[in-house]
Amino acid sequence: VAYAYVNSWLSVYNDNWCTSPSAQMHEIGHNIGLAHSNEGGQYQDQSGMMGYSYGEDEGPRMCFNNAKNYQLGWYSDKGEVSQPLLQDWTGSLIGVDDYQNQDLDGSEKVILTVQGDSLDYHVGFNRVKGLNADNKEGADDKVLIQSRDPGISFADSQLIAKLGVGDSYIIEDFGGDNRPVTIEVTSIDSNGSLQKANVSVKLFGCTIDSECDDNNSCTTDVCDDSTGLCTHVNDKWCAEPFLKIAVVTDNYPSETSWVSDKN
Repeated sequence: VAYAYVNSWLSVYNDNWCTSPSAQMHEIGHNIGLAHSNEGGQYQDQSGMMGYSYGEDEGPRMCFNNAKNYQLGWYSDKGEVSQPLLQDWTGSLIGVDDYQNQDLDGSEKVILTVQGDSLDYHVGFNRVKGLNADNKEGADDKVLIQSRDPGISFADSQLIAKLGVGDSYIIEDFGGDNRPVTIEVTSIDSNGSLQKANVSVKLFGCTIDSECDDNNSCTTDVCDDSTGLCTHVNDKWCAEPFLKIAVVTDNYPSETSWVSDKN
């Protein structure tokens, strides 16, 4: 189909693929330092041009996903970094087509980047309209989350969540802190042509023991409400291997009895 060299001027197209805007955007994306956009398998994140290319010569109308936009420094004046180990975050996200919408109040963000874990998580509202009208993911205007290696170096991104109202994505053991972080879409507001997705990013902190239940009958689950941390203490009789006992009797088995006492 086509290929390109990373951070180079050279991109090459096979025959009619030179008329495909998506193929051109994909290969030029490599030229400017972008890697692929995946969703499980390679290229399968179809929310941006670093996924699949399409044989259309007049579309589709979409650009790069928010992981790539962050890497390129695009929309940086409407970008926000959340560090949930330090502070929870709540706010409103808008789609890229509303970047210059006249109804904005100045608090809205295009890209939310959650940092502090082994990966960065890029959160954005995939508003399907205008320059993003032909987006192949989240046709119902979902909040999408892509993960990738921290920073802005050459790295693939993974589409890991598509969230509607009331949906959430949980990152377990965030930053090695033994507590999960939850990214939740609390509502979507409309104001004329403008839609906003209201999102919260919260670090879990327990207040009572029952909130620490790990559904494991072999642990005692305890909440330290001064730190919000859960501990799970193993019951040694559950954790240790079972002892298998074979009893061989004589010709009078009914006269044989035995007792196992763990003490």
